Amino acid sequence: MPAFVEHSFPGGFLIDETRLRKLKDIIESREAKNSDQKIIYQVYRGDSYYYTTESVDDVIKEDNEDWRRITRLELKLPHTAPGKEDSDLHFVLSFSDTMGCQLWASADDRDRVFLLFSDLRDYIQHEVTIIRTIDPNTSRFLGVIFSLVILALVTFTLLYRLDHPDPSGLRQALESSDIATKLNFLINQRQRSAPFGSRGLFLLVLATIASFGAMLGGLRPLFRYIFPGNLFLFGKRREHFEKRQRLTNNLLWVVGVGLMVSVAAGLIVWRFTAK
Repeated sequence: MPAFVEHSFPGGFLIDETRLRKLKDIIESREAKNSDQKIIYQVYRGDSYYYTTESVDDVIKEDNEDWRRITRLELKLPHTAPGKEDSDLHFVLSFSDTMGCQLWASADDRDRVFLLFSDLRDYIQHEVTIIRTIDPNTSRFLGVIFSLVILALVTFTLLYRLDHPDPSGLRQALESSDIATKLNFLINQRQRSAPFGSRGLFLLVLATIASFGAMLGGLRPLFRYIFPGNLFLFGKRREHFEKRQRLTNNLLWVVGVGLMVSVAAGLIVWRFTAK
């Protein structure tokens, strides 16, 4: 009975030499009893050049520079196997930096299609498409959450400054009988409680711009930089990827430690100044 499969794999993919050779082994081992046809690799590059080869080493040896990086890679099997016209297989496994990973397969033999698809799906889902990606809707949702957090922080800061005078200055003003000290405290408190100043206005405008940018999907490039996907890790691109991963890990470590230290310092200062 004829059958066909069309499947798009969720998540961003990472293709390197090990993964590409494993895909080759899965396809060839499954198709060995049906035909002796070799896999055809069709490579598309950023300089508008493409070529076809039967050697996986040709793909792996690509220098993969930025201006001629691999943008799409297709693994195909010839449509007709000699002497097996009744079990003709149409097979394409495509990796694209814009469309992700997709698979098309059809044949007159139903079991042939689904067994090949099952083997590839298990490996691709667990070893290849392992990078989380953010679609535009999710990006906008995270932008709304980010905007609400900024609004809440700004509102809390303004209300706190309005309702909480400086404890040390308040104690000094209450204990002093000097009118000038009390007036200085009131003047300083009024200046401190002013909701807007040049610095406050700048921060408010900056927060508003950041909020609108996040709501319009501005967080998506940030997530793509932190969690890059749809990458062909051959040649120069592998070196760039490893450097980016080290930089990202260091930044996340510094930000995480800095945040914890800031929170701890703030709690200590609040504890002593609240007495």
